[in-house]
Amino acid sequence: MITKKKILLILISLILLGGAAAGIYYISQFEELPPEEDPDTSLTIDYQRETLQIYTCDIENVDRIQVKNQSGEYTVSRDENGTVYFYGHKDVPLLPYSSEGLFESVKNIRCDAIIETDCTEFHKYGLEEPQVVINVIMKSGKESVFHLGDAAPQGGGYYFRDTTNNDVYLSGTYFSERFVKNHTAYYETTVSKEFEYSGFQTLSVKPAEGEELLIRTTTEEEIKDIQFIGGTVMEKPFFASGTSEPIQEIVDLLATLKASRVETDVLNQENLAKYGFDSPTEVKITTLVNTSSYISNITSLENPYYDPNGNGEDKLIEIFYVIGKTVDNTTYVMFDSRSVIYAVDKSAFEWLNLNTIDVYCLDNIFVKNINDLAKLTVRVEGKTHVFDITDPDLGDEMTVSYGTYTPINQAQFRQFYVSIIGLTHDGLAYEPEAGLKPYMSITFTPIEGEEILLEYYQVEPRKYVIKVNGEGRFFTYSTKVDKIVKNLNKLLNNEEITN
Repeated sequence: MITKKKILLILISLILLGGAAAGIYYISQFEELPPEEDPDTSLTIDYQRETLQIYTCDIENVDRIQVKNQSGEYTVSRDENGTVYFYGHKDVPLLPYSSEGLFESVKNIRCDAIIETDCTEFHKYGLEEPQVVINVIMKSGKESVFHLGDAAPQGGGYYFRDTTNNDVYLSGTYFSERFVKNHTAYYETTVSKEFEYSGFQTLSVKPAEGEELLIRTTTEEEIKDIQFIGGTVMEKPFFASGTSEPIQEIVDLLATLKASRVETDVLNQENLAKYGFDSPTEVKITTLVNTSSYISNITSLENPYYDPNGNGEDKLIEIFYVIGKTVDNTTYVMFDSRSVIYAVDKSAFEWLNLNTIDVYCLDNIFVKNINDLAKLTVRVEGKTHVFDITDPDLGDEMTVSYGTYTPINQAQFRQFYVSIIGLTHDGLAYEPEAGLKPYMSITFTPIEGEEILLEYYQVEPRKYVIKVNGEGRFFTYSTKVDKIVKNLNKLLNNEEITN
């Protein structure tokens, strides 16, 4: 049975269906819906906040970019291998990612907003005398010039102009500051070549004034001689047995040295004098480096000398510094003939000023194994004393005779010999006056090889200069020389010698 309530529900349903059908028919009369408008949420009333493309180019066809800013002028380019460099300083490596970003930044220049169109008062934005001028020069010769003016007062960018029109834009901070900052910040600051003491060969120091220092590692032949137990030899200013400790300290300082900054790349006479390169000190190190290991022992990173196609032999390299002046905590340095001046912490080269020649040498003036001797001759106070040594290979059973007939107590002779080779120097002294005769001389006659002459010159009441084969200017105090003479007399009188 159909009630009134059901009839009412049916009528309402028909009305709703009819309304829906009418709406669908009405909408179908349009090809598309009218666009929905975005609400205006901008907080800026002076300019439009939208990213605008101002300039684009094929970066592969850019020949160079000329930049003039408040720190100077420079030109940046990219070579056939894709390496970015500065004109006039191709020998100086740049930070790879930063310099690539600088060069690539002109590929697509976009700005954040239009500040003013058809501007007639560029001074309001610092664009009448811009702080940065950017000139993009294509390989075709076409040039595009852009200006950067003042930083926006509320931050967030710099005022920018494409000189082909009079519009003023707001450029992004990241793009702008690449060109605003001093270009020397793009230089790599590593001023070293990785090396280890095990590969050390030579150290040369040539000061503007004074004596040259030349230290080298010992040869295979010298290693067998106790005289060269220190592991190095000083060749200049005179020949002397060296010690490895100061060289190891220098290696530790220089193997991974980094500068705090590049001070300047303008190497005119004014700057060279300003930073002390009119009278510099030259430092050169030669060293062998490993070419067979992929990983560096020093940095645990890739070995820069690794050669997968090599024969595994070590490679000889040179490391060259020119040292200028030191101001406060900074020493100015030029490295490997690069055309820039670096600023490094003064501690890296303090050893040039604090250490003297004697620091690089063994404290012992002369060391020779007694078993290598055939004869020892001592001349002192006008007398000559000759000691003949026989059967040295017998060790404790060797015999020593004085002259040709008097046997010498072997144990006492050993004690006397220790007082000779145990003599240590007390520093450097001046050259003895010409014509000065030695107070004492000792000649070592080896079983094999050439004789060695040790001479003692009294230059002051309490000081003797000691020379080995005419070389050296080390001094020792008179008490040490007196002890040798005293022990000589005890030996000749068969008295006990204690050192």
